[in-house]
Amino acid sequence: MSADQRKVPCPNCGDPVYLTDDVCLSCGVRLDEGKLAENVPAQQAPAAVATDVQAVPYQTLPGARPWSPADLGGGGGFFPSLARAWAFFKESLAMGYRDMDVLVPSVLALFANLVLVGALALILHLTGQLQPLLEEEAEPSVALYSLLVVFTLLGYIVSYFLTSMTVNMVDAYLRGQDAELRVAFADAMKNVGAILWVAVIATAINMLTSGMRGKDRRRTAGDLAADAIDKTWQVASLLVLPVIIIEDVPFGEASKRALKLHSQSIIQVVIAEVGLTVLQKVLGVVLLLFGVLPAVLAYFLAFPLFYLALGWAILVLVVTMGLLMYVRTAFYTCLYLWAAAVETAGEDVPAPAPLQKALSRA
Repeated sequence: MSADQRKVPCPNCGDPVYLTDDVCLSCGVRLDEGKLAENVPAQQAPAAVATDVQAVPYQTLPGARPWSPADLGGGGGFFPSLARAWAFFKESLAMGYRDMDVLVPSVLALFANLVLVGALALILHLTGQLQPLLEEEAEPSVALYSLLVVFTLLGYIVSYFLTSMTVNMVDAYLRGQDAELRVAFADAMKNVGAILWVAVIATAINMLTSGMRGKDRRRTAGDLAADAIDKTWQVASLLVLPVIIIEDVPFGEASKRALKLHSQSIIQVVIAEVGLTVLQKVLGVVLLLFGVLPAVLAYFLAFPLFYLALGWAILVLVVTMGLLMYVRTAFYTCLYLWAAAVETAGEDVPAPAPLQKALSRA
């Protein structure tokens, strides 16, 4: 964390607050950016605050109580899962509407990866390696394989670095602070070594699962196993990054922490993954109808408009996938903060407000 995120005692109740906080999350007194007026009477301080409140450093719903699986309305079907995911999606967008900075890294990550893909395609075309890559039966050369590994690693480094920035800003927002790109960048740079390790492991898993998949279009046991590995790693990485960024720990320690927190929050992880997967499919249909279809129609019916339609398709792709990436990152940041608060309190505590709304959605 940066220097302006140091904790100091609240002059009213004594609980720890950040220097940039506007309101004490324990007693509700306004802090004027951490500098409450000196004339607040000492006798106004309330009685000792319960442990569970001290362990909740984030904003919760008014009158919120600890969540339990019994609060989950509607069951686990398609529409209830979509409703919960949509509820969190709207809460995440509301977060972005109030502080647009939190959306920037996810959109930048998509643009950056599109640039990397374009650069790779250009290099392959100029070196005559593009056609062999597109031919399913062709075996890639050592040079081609090495190039693919390098660009895959670069893509993961960019993605995880920018995702780490999103984690920092969502965390700041949920603590009642301003989400600043400058602070988020500094925090990601501080933990860049651990982020690089995440990218290296992601690249190795990508190469492994790519080799497991069949070369034809038929689904095989290798494809199913590769999908399972990819999904497991996706969840693992989205839990590891908040630990790295918020706790400022190296990759090894972050992995152990993430595994422990995951085991304590498995129900919430499963609920969220089902809902987010359903939402992703719905957004995929939206992307197809409003992004890809106009480009296809322009190609066959009005070719002069094709490049304009193609640009529109790319824009829709970046916005849609960028928002989904942001929502996933926001969810797992909320989940980490919640799990860490439960661990600190030694008992169930209320979830962060956006997550509480989604999990309680009927």
